[in-house]
Amino acid sequence: CIGLMTLMACVAKGVTDITVTDLFDNRLEMAMKLGASKVINGSREEITSSSRYDIIFETAGSSSTVAMTPNLIR
Repeated sequence: CIGLMTLMACVAKGVTDITVTDLFDNRLEMAMKLGASKVINGSREEITSSSRYDIIFETAGSSSTVAMTPNLIR
């Protein structure tokens, strides 16, 4: 999974405040084990523009997540 590999790279570089979103609980559980500080299941929780992030890695390649990404940058 590209998203989990991206998470691992961020953790290896010392990033500590990492939010991971996915649609599958098993991937979110693994993300927490690998160092995510917060996980969001996009099928149950809405990711709104009130949530802002310094850096975003969009790894799903979905047109809907690509379109959403610019609205989530600080």
